[in-house]
Amino acid sequence: MLKAGLLLLALTATAAADEVTLHNGSTFVGAVREEGDRVSVEMDYGTMTFKKVDVKAIRRGEDTVRGFEERVARANRATELVEAALWGREKGLTRRADDLLQRVIRVDPDQPEARKALGHERVDGQWLHGDALLTARGLQQVDGKWVPKADAQRLLDRREAARAAVERNTLDRRVADQKHEEEMQRLALEAERLELERQGAARVAIEQEQLRSRLDRNRWYGASRLDLQPLWCETPAAPPSPPPAQTVTPPAVHGPPSRPQREPSVLPISPPWQRPALHSSQPRSEYEKRDEEERERAKRR
Repeated sequence: MLKAGLLLLALTATAAADEVTLHNGSTFVGAVREEGDRVSVEMDYGTMTFKKVDVKAIRRGEDTVRGFEERVARANRATELVEAALWGREKGLTRRADDLLQRVIRVDPDQPEARKALGHERVDGQWLHGDALLTARGLQQVDGKWVPKADAQRLLDRREAARAAVERNTLDRRVADQKHEEEMQRLALEAERLELERQGAARVAIEQEQLRSRLDRNRWYGASRLDLQPLWCETPAAPPSPPPAQTVTPPAVHGPPSRPQREPSVLPISPPWQRPALHSSQPRSEYEKRDEEERERAKRR
């Protein structure tokens, strides 16, 4: 049964290797088959088909592919097929060699040479390869690399520490940004407070200047009443009622009758703000000019 399977493998693997040259100068090496007006070239990486009119020449010759196929055809045992596969690998026919080894282990799953040639190892009674074999050896994959479990744990701890550091830096940067924003808001509020204080100080200075102006004006005109309110809050005060007229009764005189005496006239005393302005030869100040302008505007109203 095993010999029949090996013979079938040898027959299915046998093929000639030739060289096909096209009119455009391209050359292809592989197993050439002519089918009607078509020419097929079976190569290690696939099969290509051309029209015969595009083919310039077909050269049949001995090459490594033919030598590999002849070795496969002469093999009668599994070990000889494995030797042919290893020879093919040395000659660069890796794909054909691996296909042959896979066929061998399908016929004889426990063939050790074929298994070892494919990189398989027997672990606990099972043939393993690839990731399963590396895991059975105690390796662990980290970032695409297989390393011992102890090294893998160190790498994982290092990666976790790096991730924690990134998160911590991100949090610190966020806290710093928030503190900066709060500081900017505090400075803005402080600037607004200082501006309000400056405006208040300017308003007080204006009121003090107006008060000094009124004091100078009152001293100039002899006023006795000071209105300490700002100019824009001034309201004209009602003048006080004039004092009652005083009459003087002369003493009685005994003697010859005389002509009746006239009662003395009583002149009302005007309040200071109704007295006529005093004229002076001195030039008027800016406060006096401004006060007179205000008086003129008050009269016009």
